[in-house]
Amino acid sequence: MEKMGGLYTQHYGGTGVGGKKFEVIYEGELAGIANTRPLFAALVKGLVGSISERGGRDVNIVNAALLARERGIVVSETHVSERRNLVYASLVTLRVEGGAAAVGAASAGDKAAAAAAAEQIISGYVSDRGIFISRLDKFNTSFAPEGTLCVLRNNDEPGKIGVVGGILGRAGINVRFMSVAALDKEGRDGGGGGREGGEGAHEADIKDDIIKNEALMILGIDGVVSREVEDELRREEGIFDVGIVNL
Repeated sequence: MEKMGGLYTQHYGGTGVGGKKFEVIYEGELAGIANTRPLFAALVKGLVGSISERGGRDVNIVNAALLARERGIVVSETHVSERRNLVYASLVTLRVEGGAAAVGAASAGDKAAAAAAAEQIISGYVSDRGIFISRLDKFNTSFAPEGTLCVLRNNDEPGKIGVVGGILGRAGINVRFMSVAALDKEGRDGGGGGREGGEGAHEADIKDDIIKNEALMILGIDGVVSREVEDELRREEGIFDVGIVNL
């Protein structure tokens, strides 16, 4: 839960955590746990760790609820007892409404950014091999939330992996692992019905096609990604967003 909270704050860093309503959904074996206070404390520690002076070291099971209230963090819990077709014994999902970020992006006409802001969802599980994130935004994935991660949202087309690897390599940054995540079925099928009306409708359809053809690239890296390297990645055609997460 701490890793999930840290990933949320840094991946969605521009939207902050104060005033947000978080829903934690426990499925599988975890749904039967009555006392989730340790999990709640770990989540709060992860959420505030990267933005507090003490790095979340002051958060514990006793004061987590108080610190959450002071920061305007609201957390509700849902226990799903019925077994769905889970691949894992337990699954935890952190779901957050995009709120102002999604509304602002939509009003500005940035449909890709609005979709990303509205879908603030992280799912994860624990196996005998460790902790893994299985969903980030509308993307199905599988990666270990540890160390330094470079997270890129890009157009799903040939050559993007090589371009990103080349930029990082020239900067002396080693790639430990890479996970390329495609949109889930809902994301690919979304976007509404047909449109009528000339050039504006055609441009809207093109934007929808771009959104449906998005991919998420997660790279575990060794080394410091400078602002210059981030900017070079962002300037690359077909890369929509770049973020660095330290866990």
